Amino acid sequence: MPDRWALKLGKQRICSTSKLESVMHLQLITAEDPLTLQARARELIRFPQLTMPLLAALTPPHWHVSHTDEITHRVDTHRTYDLVGITAATPGAPHAYELAEAFRNRGVKVVMGGPHATLRPYEVVEHADIVVVGEAEPLWSRVLRDIEYEVRYPVGQHLLDGHTGANVEVLPTGGKDLPLSHISFACQTAGCTTRLDSTRRLE
Repeated sequence: MPDRWALKLGKQRICSTSKLESVMHLQLITAEDPLTLQARARELIRFPQLTMPLLAALTPPHWHVSHTDEITHRVDTHRTYDLVGITAATPGAPHAYELAEAFRNRGVKVVMGGPHATLRPYEVVEHADIVVVGEAEPLWSRVLRDIEYEVRYPVGQHLLDGHTGANVEVLPTGGKDLPLSHISFACQTAGCTTRLDSTRRLE
């Protein structure tokens, strides 16, 4: 694969330079609305989503992946990464925007996805470098590749929509050894074709 390549979009040209000579650093964030966190603390509701651990499992080995789930940990916005990925539901969107801006103000690229980004992509795009519409799994390799090759999107071309659902039969089950020891239940629903209980106990 060449160190430099270009992709033509109509009359526009996207240029890029490879970053593959060094380890890439990725921080995945499951953002939570502060008021929701207070309610979870009172009710002892602490089962996280498995979206980000799944994306971590889909990430190539030359990426160093860390994950912060705000149900249990606070985000350190002073650290530097090659890419920060943020998922949020609508109640947590304003807080997710604050996190995104804190990283982007220091030159860190941010990709955002999740339920709110899918429903309101043209709002979310004001706060992120890349917005993923729908399920991220089919598009994740492209997102990482674009960051690796420093793709510069033409205006209006940084909304990615896979148009297809993720096939759970071919998705990995691991989370790249991300720490899950602090939780007793987890919830995963995207693309599930099997009728199961809403939660599954982690052994």
